[in-house]
Amino acid sequence: MEVALGVLAKVLPIFVCLLLGAVAARRQVIGPDGVAAIKALVANFTLPFVIFGAFYSLRLSASTGAISVVIFVVCLATFGVAFWIRRHSSGMNRELYPYLFSGYEMGMLGFPLYTLLVGSAHASNLAVLDIGHELFVFGVFVTVLLAEGGARVGAKATLIRTLRQPVMVAILAGLLLSITGASSALDTTLAGPLIRDTAAFIAGPTAVLILFAIGYESVSTQASVGPAIRVVLLRLAVMAPLAGLVSVVVFAIVPYDPQLLLAILLMFSLPAPFVIPVFSKNEANNHFAATVLSIHTLVTLLIFVLLVVLNETILSSPMG
Repeated sequence: MEVALGVLAKVLPIFVCLLLGAVAARRQVIGPDGVAAIKALVANFTLPFVIFGAFYSLRLSASTGAISVVIFVVCLATFGVAFWIRRHSSGMNRELYPYLFSGYEMGMLGFPLYTLLVGSAHASNLAVLDIGHELFVFGVFVTVLLAEGGARVGAKATLIRTLRQPVMVAILAGLLLSITGASSALDTTLAGPLIRDTAAFIAGPTAVLILFAIGYESVSTQASVGPAIRVVLLRLAVMAPLAGLVSVVVFAIVPYDPQLLLAILLMFSLPAPFVIPVFSKNEANNHFAATVLSIHTLVTLLIFVLLVVLNETILSSPMG
C-alpha cells in the first residue's frame, strides 16, 4: 500500500497537469501564443535555475570527465549512423533522421522529470550526463542543422550563439562555481543556503508549466501520426540497448548508484532536442518533427511512470 501511494504521489500530479493543459486547449482558455509565452518563460527564466542548481551541486572529478566523453561519443555515434541510414532511405522526412535519432531533450523535459523522480538533491546525477550531451548539441547537432538549412555559421558565430543561450549561461555559471570550489565554500556560509533556496524557488514552477504546455500541444497537434509513431518506436528500439550499454560502461567508471542508473534510463527515454523545429527551415519537416516530438514526449511520460515504480520498489529496497 505504501509503495502504491508513493507511486501515485509522483505520477498523479503529472497527469493532472497534462489534463489541465488539454482542457485549456479544448476550451480555448488560452491560445497558441499563450502557450508559446509559457514555454519562453520556462526556457529563459525558470529552467536555467533548475540547471544552475544541478551544476552548482556537481562535484567534478576525473570520473565525471570520463562519463562526459562516453556520452559525447554515444551522441556522435547515433548522429553518424542516422546520417548513414538517411543516405540509404527513401522516406518522406528522411532529412530529419539524424536529428530525430540523436540527442535528448534534457533541459525542457529531462531535468524537471528527474527532479520529480528523485528530488532536486540528486539533480547533479543528470548534470554529470548532460555535460557531454550539451557539448554535442551545441557543438555539433545545432551547427550541422543550421548548415543543412542553408545558414552559413562560422565557429565564432556558433560560439556566441551558444554562450547567449540562458541554459548554457546557467550551466557555465554552475560549473564555474563548482570547479573553483566556490560552491563548497559558499555552502559553509549563510550565502550557500540563500543561493540554493532562491534557485529552487524560481525553478519550482518549471515542471508544472512544461507539463501544462505538453498537455495543451498533445490536443492541438495535427499530423501524420502513423509515420511519427514508427519513428518514435524505432528510436526507442535503438535507445533501449544503448541505455544498457552506457549503464555498464558508466558503472565500470564509478560505483553503482541507483539514482545515477535512473538518470541514465530517463535520459535514453527522452525525445530528441526540441530545438529541431526552431532551427530547421523546412516547414513540412518542422510539422513532422513537432508531431514526433509530441508523441515521444507522451511515451516518455509513460516510461517515467515505470521508472517511478522501479524507484519505489526495487531500487529503494535494501538490496538495491
